[in-house]
Amino acid sequence: MKVLITGGAGYIGSTICSALEDNGHIPVILDSLINGSQKFTENRKFYKGDIDDPQLLKQIITDNEDIQIVIHCAALIQVPESMEKPSDYYHNNVIKSIKLMENLRLSSISKIIFSSTASVYAGTDGSMVTENSALSPESPYSNTKLSVEMVIKDFCHAYNMNGISLRYFNP
Repeated sequence: MKVLITGGAGYIGSTICSALEDNGHIPVILDSLINGSQKFTENRKFYKGDIDDPQLLKQIITDNEDIQIVIHCAALIQVPESMEKPSDYYHNNVIKSIKLMENLRLSSISKIIFSSTASVYAGTDGSMVTENSALSPESPYSNTKLSVEMVIKDFCHAYNMNGISLRYFNP
């Protein structure tokens, strides 16, 4: 199976690519290389560009008609920087993700896995965090991740898409 990995040249994205390959799947990487590294694209199908570029996404889908799912890892990721430049984070992480979702909706791809963050949960008081813990993002970065989760949920309900968000802690 082919899987489109946005942000596939980043740490988490490239690890996902390796896991896919280890299990007989073919990752197709879309990455702007803002945070990613060219070395993680070697010997893999790679498209350099932005997730909100409809022509590029159309080209990727045309070149790889058998892509069945998108794993969306592309994002700006520095919490301190998000506090200084929230506009950049909302534009890059939320607006571009909405454009990606819209382009996916118009394509044959209806499944998405979103790389979110456990930082959407309320600050820790020492207790264990579960999926039922209160949500209370404390930075523009984590706000953008929760916003994209809501976008995906709404698209799935409205457009017969399927999605899931993975909220993991910083590796």
